[in-house]
Amino acid sequence: MRFVKDRKGHTKRDAAGKKQKGDMKRSFRKIVEAYGELITNVVQAGRPLEVSDFANDRLVSEFVTKVVNFQKSTLASLPPKYKKYAKFAQRLGKDFSSQENLPVLLMAPYFSVEDPKWVSVNIDLIGRTKKISSDLPTFATIAAPLDRLAASGKRLVEQYKTANPDGFFLWVDDFSGTTEIGSLRVVRNFVRDLATLGKPIVALYGDAYCLVLKHFGLTGFACGICYGEKRSVDQDTDVEGQIPPRYYIAQLKKKIEIETEARRRDPSKFPSLRCPCDVCTRTTNLADLDEAQTREHFMLARSAEVAQLRNGQTAQAMAKELQQSYEEFKNELIFAPVYHLNNWSRLITEP
Repeated sequence: MRFVKDRKGHTKRDAAGKKQKGDMKRSFRKIVEAYGELITNVVQAGRPLEVSDFANDRLVSEFVTKVVNFQKSTLASLPPKYKKYAKFAQRLGKDFSSQENLPVLLMAPYFSVEDPKWVSVNIDLIGRTKKISSDLPTFATIAAPLDRLAASGKRLVEQYKTANPDGFFLWVDDFSGTTEIGSLRVVRNFVRDLATLGKPIVALYGDAYCLVLKHFGLTGFACGICYGEKRSVDQDTDVEGQIPPRYYIAQLKKKIEIETEARRRDPSKFPSLRCPCDVCTRTTNLADLDEAQTREHFMLARSAEVAQLRNGQTAQAMAKELQQSYEEFKNELIFAPVYHLNNWSRLITEP
């Protein structure tokens, strides 16, 4: 829905402090129409989707076909707003930034399995996707909150095994790698269990904790370019104001805001935190970096971290590196907190 704004662009709120909703955004309306009659009927009725809506074979088939065709056609070209990152879109040394960007796999339609009854719907949608598009691998998406994984993780693995997808996308609702160790352990254990199926596992949203999860079966993750490292399934799309630039400190596996913290927490003053990327070597004051530069730095720093893993960094070596960073900076209040480094190291080394 569209949120009602005042003259200054701020969202209006009612007496209880809740955001005032207006009509549905035009962009959302177009998306609804693109999904076909199944979704359109539900939205027009002003109600949420129910499992019973997927009993109509014709409507479900239309829905899956439209989702598949969207991935094969609409997403096959680089959106204009991402042209500035085209230099990073290379395969085998050849620049594909101005050519058709055909998908290498398909994401089957899916719904959050916070309610277990949606698992059967997701499994059916995976099967339908495989039937109508056998030319590309079909990946299943498991979107679930932490408590669902904690209570039924092994059961979920067995259920999705029956669908026999070619791989998995994992979306843990609003999950962050800086949370407490018990929650980190739940995700680690689920990834390890899912990896027993022998299929690729890619985290849809993830921070540097995904580097640790590589040693438990995670094969890839999408962290966004500085932002989008975690997301709620029912994310509020109403964002006010511009997100300030943030600088990623690879050794500490965390970011700091340039405008408010970089001068006070200048990493360049700490020799072990110096970044050797092209962006950082061209500047003497990290606080002067703009948003584009911090994003480029992040991509280069993250690429170096991934390369380290691909070059054979062992779990033991990673655990030692994380623990050393924790011990070195745990008492540096200007970088606090860094307890996540200790947690990650423990999770790698424990049984």
